Amino acid sequence: MAKPRKVNPHYKFTNKKIPLIAILGLSLGVMSLIAVILTIVFTFYMGGTAPVNYGLTVLVALVFSVAGLFCSAKARMMPDTYLYFSTIGIAVNGINIFLIIYILGRGIMEL
Repeated sequence: MAKPRKVNPHYKFTNKKIPLIAILGLSLGVMSLIAVILTIVFTFYMGGTAPVNYGLTVLVALVFSVAGLFCSAKARMMPDTYLYFSTIGIAVNGINIFLIIYILGRGIMEL
């Protein structure tokens, strides 16, 4: 006969899982954050003048951030899921959107 297994009393049995849409939202946020930071750094090295390519890169990063924010918010509302990736995704995408709007405002004001 097999010996009965000892069960750790601190182990929590759960059906929770990490939704793939939360990982997608976080990865979109990280990619767009890296693109925005690199665009800022390259513009700094060019003396503050940004070519059209940099503007298009930030525009695509904004679209990715909005899509990532949507994916992360949708994953946060799912039942029986872990909230770590979706919460971090919401934070990263929110920071990206705020940073892009800030850069756009600074460009409009010519400061």
